[in-house]
Amino acid sequence: MLLWASWNLASQTSAASCSPEGFGSLPAGVSISNTTLFPLSLATNLYGQSAADDPGYNPAYAWNFPALCAVIANVVEGNSSYKLGLFLPSQWGGKFLVVGGYSFAGGINWHDMSPGPWYGMATVTTDTGHPSAAANQSWAADPGLRADWGSVAMHGAVTYGKILTEAFYGSNVTGSYYSGCSTGGRQGLKEIQEYPDSFDGLMIGAPAWNTKNYMPWLTQIGVWNRASNATRLNDSDFGTLAAFVQAQCDAQDGVNDGIVSSPETCRTNWDDIECGSSSNPSPCLSSGQVEIAQLVYGDYYIDGGADFVHNGFEVSSEDQWSTFLTGSSTTGFDGDYERYFLNYGQDWQTTSYNSSTVLDSRARENNVATADRFELRTNSKGLYPKIFLYHGMADGVIPFKSSELYYNRTQSAMSGVNVTDFFRFFAVPGMQHCWDTPSPLAFTPSKTAVDAPWMFAGGGQAGYVQDFSFGNGWSVPGFENNSRYDAFVALMNWVEQDVAVDSVVATMWKRGNGTVYTSGEVLRQRPICAWPKRAIFVGGSSDPNLESTAVLAVHISNMASEEEKRPPPLDSPNKTSGLASPIGPGPGYIRPQARKLHDPDVTFEEYHYYALQTREEERAMPKPKTSIWREVILRKKPEAHIDPSDVAVGDITANNVNFANRANRAEITDEEWSNASRAFRTASAGACFYLITTDILGPYGVGFAMGTLGWMPGIILYSVFGFMAGYSGYLIWHTFLGLDSHQFPVRNYGDLGFRLFGPWSRHILNVLQALALLLILGQVTIQNGQALSQVSKFRICYAACPIIFIAAGFALGQVRTLRRFGLIANLAIWLNLLVIFITMGTMAHSPPNFAISVLGSAGALVDPDSITPDGNGNYPPVKHYSYLPDAGSLVGSLNGLMSGVLAYGGAQLFVEFMAEMRRPYDFLKAMWGAQFFIYSVYMIYGCYVYYWQGQYSYQISYQGVSIYGLQTAGNMIAFVSGLIAAALYGNIGIKVLYNNVLMDLFSVPPLTTKSGKIVYAIIVPIWWSIAYIIAAAIPDYFGFVSVIASATLLEFTYCFPPMIALAYDIHLNAMTDGEGFDPATGVVVRKDYGIRRWVRGFFRGRWYLNILHVLYAIGAWATAGLGLYAAIEGMIDAFENPQVNSFTCQSPLNLDA
Repeated sequence: MLLWASWNLASQTSAASCSPEGFGSLPAGVSISNTTLFPLSLATNLYGQSAADDPGYNPAYAWNFPALCAVIANVVEGNSSYKLGLFLPSQWGGKFLVVGGYSFAGGINWHDMSPGPWYGMATVTTDTGHPSAAANQSWAADPGLRADWGSVAMHGAVTYGKILTEAFYGSNVTGSYYSGCSTGGRQGLKEIQEYPDSFDGLMIGAPAWNTKNYMPWLTQIGVWNRASNATRLNDSDFGTLAAFVQAQCDAQDGVNDGIVSSPETCRTNWDDIECGSSSNPSPCLSSGQVEIAQLVYGDYYIDGGADFVHNGFEVSSEDQWSTFLTGSSTTGFDGDYERYFLNYGQDWQTTSYNSSTVLDSRARENNVATADRFELRTNSKGLYPKIFLYHGMADGVIPFKSSELYYNRTQSAMSGVNVTDFFRFFAVPGMQHCWDTPSPLAFTPSKTAVDAPWMFAGGGQAGYVQDFSFGNGWSVPGFENNSRYDAFVALMNWVEQDVAVDSVVATMWKRGNGTVYTSGEVLRQRPICAWPKRAIFVGGSSDPNLESTAVLAVHISNMASEEEKRPPPLDSPNKTSGLASPIGPGPGYIRPQARKLHDPDVTFEEYHYYALQTREEERAMPKPKTSIWREVILRKKPEAHIDPSDVAVGDITANNVNFANRANRAEITDEEWSNASRAFRTASAGACFYLITTDILGPYGVGFAMGTLGWMPGIILYSVFGFMAGYSGYLIWHTFLGLDSHQFPVRNYGDLGFRLFGPWSRHILNVLQALALLLILGQVTIQNGQALSQVSKFRICYAACPIIFIAAGFALGQVRTLRRFGLIANLAIWLNLLVIFITMGTMAHSPPNFAISVLGSAGALVDPDSITPDGNGNYPPVKHYSYLPDAGSLVGSLNGLMSGVLAYGGAQLFVEFMAEMRRPYDFLKAMWGAQFFIYSVYMIYGCYVYYWQGQYSYQISYQGVSIYGLQTAGNMIAFVSGLIAAALYGNIGIKVLYNNVLMDLFSVPPLTTKSGKIVYAIIVPIWWSIAYIIAAAIPDYFGFVSVIASATLLEFTYCFPPMIALAYDIHLNAMTDGEGFDPATGVVVRKDYGIRRWVRGFFRGRWYLNILHVLYAIGAWATAGLGLYAAIEGMIDAFENPQVNSFTCQSPLNLDA
């Protein structure tokens, strides 16, 4: 009824209503400057601004439209001033269409508005606030005009366009749509990202969405091919290159038809086109031209390959390369963005371009135009707008892969949503920028014939063919208003009838006599399919030019997910590399899954190459909607997350694939191999916060350490080592991100050493780490065995107490993944805090436990006289020292210092934590947050204990209270938290053993498989039993702590991190232009080896940090040496005067025995 009423009302539009008065009262700042009534539908109808009012604008004119009222409106609001153009058809169907513009053009795009009225739509666009031709950027020096062009004017077109439309017709808009290509595509995406109520459906073509990175990339490719370059590519070379690509790549999609439909599989040898061989055809390219071509094809990175900037052109796009790579463009248009948008000034030359320009662009563009808010929002109706995104694979203006990247980043950002319900991407083989296809016309005879079907009523397509006097100005000529051929009609059906668009048929007509499309005879029709599906020819006697002979919905399983699967080429690629950063292995390439585990032939360059891919994938992953602190405090699970283990593990194990067996791995697909890694990565940043805090924080020896050192040294100790522990965590994180990938996952500390120093370092680190974790597990076992014996008032045989503890540990140790362990670790934190609060309250209201102080207090280590009672049994008063105790023992103070070192000794587990994280990027904030929390607790608790107990501060602080009931409470609560910590050490220790011994030597299955879980369950009790036996045999508990701290924990926390970071930065900085890993061939290019390379890497880049890290490591080694000296001295005394060990029933805490 409403539709009929609106049509009936619109049909009465007359010259009287097509006037400013016909709009009634206008919004503030809006005025009507021109109205024109076109009562008839005539092919000769023209409409546009006059040359005086709009000099040089392109596009300007429209023709061949139905009866309508054409309107120009002026909008002034704040600092913005822009024009709107409206076509208000006599036959209005209640719908509203906004049309985008092109490049940097100012002026109303009447040209592309013509189709709207034929669909019965009120149509509007904007001049974006400035008068200029498409290539003119001089106006952009004005920040207000930049803002208008970026998004302000487009939003005004939507807002005021709807107001004027509804005022004109006296009826509400019932459906809102958008159509635009290139800059117009960007405008539509930007609008819907910021204002989800603006449109119900959008037709988005080849969007220039990544302005802040795309424009510097254009400058860079212009610099590579500038006129002063003796080896530059010229117009004729583009034709040579296009013919070469077509000859090499056309048939790889299954049919020789002139169309490169599978560019990602294109792989060739550059020697086939390089001049110099008698067998090569003429024309050919020089070696310098080949290098430039590879750079243009390749994705652009800065910062030594660590920072992705923009995708390169796809193969088959060569016929449009002249747009930015020849003539004055390389020094003019390609540099105008920097001159005006970035305000470098008119005198700036592209020869001054460097990577800092990219950083400037990202900072100064500041969300003015770039449309990179990938996580879309629902509108006020709770619906997502429908988006039909398309891009021609032969686009030589905006790289096809940039739209592929946009779509996949949206998929990643909205991982908890079925994006295909409202957003679909269509790749169009052979189509150039927005429309058309390469074809050898009379006026361009050098072009390589492609003649790919491309017309489906995308943005601007109907106007383009009409420019050649073909078609009726809308839809697809000969197939008007048919949703099978007209994508815009299909989009409307998707919005209004919920008929999802799986495919549309693209059309190409025959050309003739130096003109285009005059015959109207169809040459080819083929379906284009929603990504990642594609149409393929089924063969037989059928004609491949007919759309009926193609199979729809053919899924390409190894389609690139985004630029990280299209590896960046080398800055100066060797000539055997593939044409277009190919997906999958080249002829000489050994896939990661086919290599043996810990293969010494894998180089740093290959590890780093795949790490960059994985990091890009993680950057595209949605950040948790729940903040880490809310997750930490409230245990809120991040929203919109699908646990990889819920998806990937089942697929892997269902195929009964043993990934530990190299022969089996050779048959595993790249996706299965990556999924195996993703399945292992399930922990969140919140879980890591709990794990780090559980690992490090404990209500044990901070007061004791201050008692052996005094106020000032103690506070300095915990402050300095706390800061350095946080910095070490950063260094480990930095190195991990540069070496870990789904293809070559880093599992532990030893893997970092292996990739930086070689196999020997891996073995040393694994032995040290396994030993440290085993000894810590034993330490915690003995410690809690003592607590249990004290709680029982020594009624339980002491030898049984640690056994009771490890029996409980057997059960808890069966938790394999750190994600699940994070839940348990949360409990441990609160239990430890509870023990701290109980201990603090007790100490403030009761004297120290004088009797037990002789066993392990600060005074017992540094000044035994200070805790020795007089003849009447009176103990000396509590005393404090500002600095080192006056009569203190150096060995005792060093042991106290080592206790402080142990307080932050958790970095040895950081690699394992990151190895199981969904987003290792998030580790840094979890680690720094945990370190600050731990430091704060230590400062408050340590000073409090030392203040109340002084030299009586006991190593296990809650056992140093004198009230038995509260001592028991502390023991029992700490028993539970200690059990959790011990299980954590057991968990990591067993994984070190499992991944580095059992999988290497015995090919046991991974932990993510069923059989791997069984093997893990068997190992748990064996591991705990060995830890207990070793720890129980050591007669000196405190010497035991010092040995652990000085021989292992200090190295992993303070010595090794600067060393691995130094080695990583040297490897990275040593890579120069022309060096790196080429995945197409598996070739690593290095100009030199050995000491010369290491020296260059040390002094290249941030050499001052390298020097700092050397000094840091030396200082840490010196501290470790002092600690080891003290530990050895303590152990000598212990063996000379043996104490009770854990193999007897007598408890070492029972002083009356």
